[in-house]
Amino acid sequence: GSNTTSRSILSLNTLTLPRPSLGAFLGQLTTRTNIEVEGLNRLLASSIFLSRNFRRGWRVEAGVAWRQTIGTSFNMILATEVPGLRSYNTATTESGTLTGSHFIQGSMQVRSAAEIDFATTPSVQRAGVAGRVFVDTNGNGVFDSDEEAIPNARVRVGIWSTRTDQRGNYRIWDLTPYEPTLVAVDSLSLPSPLWMPAYASISVEAAPNSYRALDLPVTPGGVVDGRVLRPTPTGVVGVAGVPLQLRNQATGGTYQLLTFSDGSFYAMGVRPGIYDVVVSQAALARLGATAPPMTFTIRPSVDGESIAGLDLTLLPIAP
Repeated sequence: GSNTTSRSILSLNTLTLPRPSLGAFLGQLTTRTNIEVEGLNRLLASSIFLSRNFRRGWRVEAGVAWRQTIGTSFNMILATEVPGLRSYNTATTESGTLTGSHFIQGSMQVRSAAEIDFATTPSVQRAGVAGRVFVDTNGNGVFDSDEEAIPNARVRVGIWSTRTDQRGNYRIWDLTPYEPTLVAVDSLSLPSPLWMPAYASISVEAAPNSYRALDLPVTPGGVVDGRVLRPTPTGVVGVAGVPLQLRNQATGGTYQLLTFSDGSFYAMGVRPGIYDVVVSQAALARLGATAPPMTFTIRPSVDGESIAGLDLTLLPIAP
């Protein structure tokens, strides 16, 4: 039975980023403003704040705000964020009364007596992923004492990324527990173009208040080159544009290749294994030829195995 009323309120917020062209001090300032009106002519609130970042994680912010219901207030904020700790100190004067607050946040993570980490975010009910990136020379997916760890490799964990340390270790914290998260090694960050992550990505679900252990093997690949040849009355010549497959005998995985104008072919980053080089059946039918497959082996090697001289000769089919 009560009457219904409606109000139309318009709010406008602006933010300006630092402009270095304004100088050493003014060029580092960030401003934000707010204005609220009811209808087109009744001012409800307005504010303006200036902030500036300093070295070592310090930020100072000051401003003035006016609201119709409480009047004018002056505000100052001193924020600090250093490795393992963040704090916010605020001071507000309003209607002749000064109030302040002090907020500190941080957490300590103890993995062992020699491994203690500090974080600026809460650790309770959060999760993490940690492990090692290494060259898996024997292909068993486990880091062995004679295998090499990879420093400075980039690891992506969900929306986060980090670099491995000198021992090949990585660590990411502040993940949501029980939520599937993709973990992957950025192949462009690996020191050798012949090295490839053993898995494109791995989905993990970390438990709260702990790290999920996950080592990431990297497979050393090899280089393969050869030619597709065809005998002619004037001699043996290379055949251009012939589709080829490098087929792994164990997994059935293939690499698709195409010969160059001189009949040569080349593949880099071929994973270890036993392979057959097979000419496309459609190409053989078009050329009226046959070509028995050739077999070669890529052995795991940190420096990369090189297989050269794989010459396939196309033989004409007898009429």
